[in-house]
Amino acid sequence: MTESTHTPGTWEYSNGKVYGEIIEIASLCQPVVQEEEAMVEANGRLIAAAPELLQVARDYVLLCDLYDWEGHVLDTAHAAIAKAEGGAA
Repeated sequence: MTESTHTPGTWEYSNGKVYGEIIEIASLCQPVVQEEEAMVEANGRLIAAAPELLQVARDYVLLCDLYDWEGHVLDTAHAAIAKAEGGAA
């Protein structure tokens, strides 16, 4: 099995579709097809983990509120939660 990661870059959800970085494909040779398949698999794993990742972000925000913590990571968690819930990021 090929080691892979999810599609890089910022993803956006709009009108029922997910948009991400456009990946230019020079040819349809076998390695490129295998890379695409591995990326699809990695994207599927990321999507499957999304509910748990959203809960972790919510729990982190609650923990920060409890201890009056502030910072970039907290701001990023708020933005991620808003994006997941359909609000402005």
